[in-house]
Amino acid sequence: MQRLSDRLLITAFVLFLAAMLLLNIATVDRAFSERENRYLTRRPELSLSSVFSGRFSRRFEEYITDQFVFRDQWVFLKADVERLLLRTENNGIFLGRDGWLLENFQRPGPALARNIQGINRFADAFPDIRIHVLLAPTSAAVYPEKLPPLAAVWDQRQVLAEVAQSLRPGIAFVPVLDALRARRDEYLYFRTDHHWTMTGAYYAYRELADALGFSPLAPEEFHRETVARDFQGTYSAKANRRRIRGDALEAWRPRTPRPLTITFNDRPGSFDSLFFPRHLEGRNKYDYFLDGNHPLAVIKTSRPGGKLAVCKDSFAHALLPFLAQHYAEIHVIDLRFFTASLEQYIRQQEIDQVLFLYGLSAFASDAGLTSFR
Repeated sequence: MQRLSDRLLITAFVLFLAAMLLLNIATVDRAFSERENRYLTRRPELSLSSVFSGRFSRRFEEYITDQFVFRDQWVFLKADVERLLLRTENNGIFLGRDGWLLENFQRPGPALARNIQGINRFADAFPDIRIHVLLAPTSAAVYPEKLPPLAAVWDQRQVLAEVAQSLRPGIAFVPVLDALRARRDEYLYFRTDHHWTMTGAYYAYRELADALGFSPLAPEEFHRETVARDFQGTYSAKANRRRIRGDALEAWRPRTPRPLTITFNDRPGSFDSLFFPRHLEGRNKYDYFLDGNHPLAVIKTSRPGGKLAVCKDSFAHALLPFLAQHYAEIHVIDLRFFTASLEQYIRQQEIDQVLFLYGLSAFASDAGLTSFR
């Protein structure tokens, strides 16, 4: 009887593997994962060089992982098992209090020093231009009380102080952590995403005002509108939790607007708004701000003022509508994708001020943020 039971178990297991194999062969590969908001690995090309170099085996393993049939269901099952085991972290994301998802910010690696060096080298090339640096902390630094018990995260205040001390004299570092923490009873960061909301961006804008030399507009000078209530961000995609309550997405618009235009170097046409409602229909609703990432965007307004260049990641997108109230032109540059010479561009456009604006997590881990020609 025992041997029969073993045979039945083995047969069932083999049939299961065979069914998975046939389903994987029959299923059409997906190009993009809406839930994870990323492109999935496609089947790699087979060649002698890729086989002998090991590149084919690495890429094929990534392909199988990304394209495995019922992948999303397996990922959710793994997350459910870990939750039943009372684990409070999944894929580097803490399952915090009150429905908050928070990043497990760890000690920075060499990328931090390289990005600081990149900004210092840029400042050496432009001694007559005012240069400012703003690094947005993660929500875990602003809302530490939302972290689960015994969550061990690296001190972001210490990292911010290290950056400020390492920048060459003449570069203005703009701290925002204390200002954000003082307002943490407000909705400053999304619970399911790594970005700040427009409310959080507004308080960073107020801290920037003194450094950049303008008087910030008061909150009452803006009309606030909730444009979405079901935003699921990057933390939600990483945590792989079922039934995560979505975030509200709010837009701040000046009550007395002036005409402006924005153009992109990789998209035809000119647009008269910094908000793009078409993105509210997809998963990545944060692209509502500034149409997502582009190598170069140029904002021109009818306001008097100088020219500001913003070297940035996506944290800048919710803040730029505020800055647009004070400049004639803002040149928004994403150095991860900008292939022209930054130094030459700054000189040609006669830029007055430069702002480096990044999320601290990316600045501490992605050395490509300040790589420029």
